[in-house]
Amino acid sequence: MKVLFKALYAKQTESAFQSYFENGYLFLSQFQEGVGASPIDGKLIGGDIKANLDANIAILDQYALWQKLALAEVEILTAEWKRFKGEPI
Repeated sequence: MKVLFKALYAKQTESAFQSYFENGYLFLSQFQEGVGASPIDGKLIGGDIKANLDANIAILDQYALWQKLALAEVEILTAEWKRFKGEPI
């Protein structure tokens, strides 16, 4: 996917379309190894707050861990993209 986004960016002459490919490249950070088939969305279980507290804490813990990984990955991708464009990191 990285190679595809870079190739499409390089072929595009309109800056608006180039920004779509750049954003797509950075959104790759949302895809993390080991997540599984079900997306992690942070959606909490409704209803009785006390009855669902432990389950909701587990959901939030998983979501927070995924967010840390995604944030670290977007920083890496941003540096890679800047190198690709020849910009200072």
